[in-house]
Amino acid sequence: MNSLSKIKYKLKYQLIITFMITLILPAFLVQTTTRFLIHTIMNKKINELVSENLAKSKQNVDLLLKNYTTMVGVLSSDYQLINGLHLINKTDEDLIIQEKVKEITEQLYLSSFSYSEIQSITIVTKDHNIIPYFKKNISFSPILYKPICDEAKKVATTIGGVLPYGSVNQEESSIYIARRIMDLNTLEYLGTIIVCIDPKAIYHLFYHYDTSVYATSFIISSENQIIISYKQDDQGQYVSQEQMQQAINNKIQQHSMPLRYFKWELVYMVDRALVMKELNRLEYILLFLSIGFLIVLIMSIIIVSDRFTKPIPNLIKGMKEVQKGNFNIRVPISSNNEIGNIEETFNYMTSTIHQLMEENTGQYKKLLMATQKTKEAEIRALEAQINPHFLYNTLDSINWMAIEKEEYEISLMLSNLAKILRYTISNIHCVVSVKDEIDWLNQYLYLQKQRFVSVFDYEIEAEVNVYQYKIHKLLLQPLIENAIIHGFEGYKNGGLLKIIFEVIKNDYIKIQIQDNGKGMDEDIIKKSKIF
Repeated sequence: MNSLSKIKYKLKYQLIITFMITLILPAFLVQTTTRFLIHTIMNKKINELVSENLAKSKQNVDLLLKNYTTMVGVLSSDYQLINGLHLINKTDEDLIIQEKVKEITEQLYLSSFSYSEIQSITIVTKDHNIIPYFKKNISFSPILYKPICDEAKKVATTIGGVLPYGSVNQEESSIYIARRIMDLNTLEYLGTIIVCIDPKAIYHLFYHYDTSVYATSFIISSENQIIISYKQDDQGQYVSQEQMQQAINNKIQQHSMPLRYFKWELVYMVDRALVMKELNRLEYILLFLSIGFLIVLIMSIIIVSDRFTKPIPNLIKGMKEVQKGNFNIRVPISSNNEIGNIEETFNYMTSTIHQLMEENTGQYKKLLMATQKTKEAEIRALEAQINPHFLYNTLDSINWMAIEKEEYEISLMLSNLAKILRYTISNIHCVVSVKDEIDWLNQYLYLQKQRFVSVFDYEIEAEVNVYQYKIHKLLLQPLIENAIIHGFEGYKNGGLLKIIFEVIKNDYIKIQIQDNGKGMDEDIIKKSKIF
C-alpha cells in the first residue's frame, strides 16, 4: 500500500495522468457529443421521412377507399338495380328471376370493369338469394354473406351506410365493402351489395420496397386486428398494447395515422436498430481507431515523460545523501534544460555548504569554549541565589518562633518581609499585573511604616479595571522609597503618601505618587526640567 502511494505521487506518473486527462477526456466528450448529435439528426430525418411517406400513403389509400365507397354507393342507388331487386323479391317465376339476375350480373360486370383489384361483387337479397359476379377465381363461402349482411344493416351513418368487413387468415385475405340497398322512396330494404377487393391493391399503396428491410407497415382495425399487411402471416393477427409497448422497448419506432374511412389506421413501424446498424458499425470503427490512436499517444507520453523525469531519481538520491550529512555528493548533469540547471544548482549548493561547514568548524570550537564559560557563569549566579533563599527560609523559621511566643505583630512583619523577598528575587525582569504590584506595595509600605514608627500613613487608590494591565516588576519601588526617605525627612508624624492608579483613553494607565512632605529645592527642580 505504501509503495502504491509513493508511485501515485511520483512526478512521472503525475505527468502521465495529467496528459491522459487533458487528452482522453476532451476526446471522449467530443466523441460522445458527436454521437449524440448524429443519432439525434438521424432520428429526426427518419421521423421526417416516415411522416412524409406515411402522409403520402394515407392520401393514396384514402383516395382508393373513396373510389370503392363511391362505386358501391352508385351501385346501391342505381335505379335499374333497385327495380330489378323489387321484381326478384316479389315474383316467383324462375324465368323472370333468371332474366333479371342476368341483367344485374351484366351491370355488375360493367361497374367493376375499370377496377382490376375487385375480385367479386355479390348482391344478397332480403330473402337471402345470392346474385354473384366473380371477376377472379376465388374461394368464397356463402356462409360469410349472412354476417356481412347483418353488419351492413347495423350501420347507422346514413340510410345506405358503407361497412368494411375483412375476412383475414394466413392462407388468404379479402376486404369486403358492403352497403344496404334501399328504395329511397319507400325506405324498403331490398338487399345488400358486397364488393370483394384484393388487399394487394391497397398495400401496394403504402408498402415501400426501399424501406422494407428495416420497416414494416400495415393497416389495423379499431379492434387492433391487422387487416392488410405485406407479410401474409401477420394478417388476421390481433396486436395488444403489451406487444406495442414491447416493440417500443426493443427500439422499434411506431408511427400511425388514422384513415378517413372505416375507422382503420395506417401503421408504420421502423426498426431503429437496423437503421442505425451501419452507423453503429462506423462508430465502432472510429472507436477502435481512437483507442489505437490513444494507445500510441499514451506510449509517446510515457516515453517523453520518462525522458524528462529520468534525472529526478539521481537528484533524490543526492538529497538523501545530503540528509545523511554527506556534502561531498555530486550529481551528473543530464541535459541543458531546466532539469540540468537544477542539477548544477544542487552541485553548487552542496559544494558551498561543504565549504561553509569547514569554515564553521573552527568557529564551532570557539563557540563551544564560550558556552563552557557561560555555564560556569550560570553556576556562579546560581550560587549567588542561594543566599536570598537561605534568608527567606530563615525568616520563615523566625516567623514561626514569633507566633509560638504570640508576637503577632512581629510575625506579620516577618511574613510581609518574606513575601517581599520572594517577590523580589523571582523573575526580577518580568512583567506583572497591576494587581500583583499593588499587593506587593501594601506589604512594602506596611514594613516602611513600621520602620519609621508611624511617621507617615499611606493610601492606594486603584480602579477595578486597572488590575488587568501589565507593568514592569518593582517599577515604583525606587520612587516610593525616595518619597519616604527624602520627602518625610525630619517628620515625626502627619506624613501622607498617596498612590493613584487610573485608566486613560482605554489604552493607557496613569500612576500618580503624591506626598505632603517637604518637597524639593528650587535648584533641583530647575535642573530636572532641563532634562
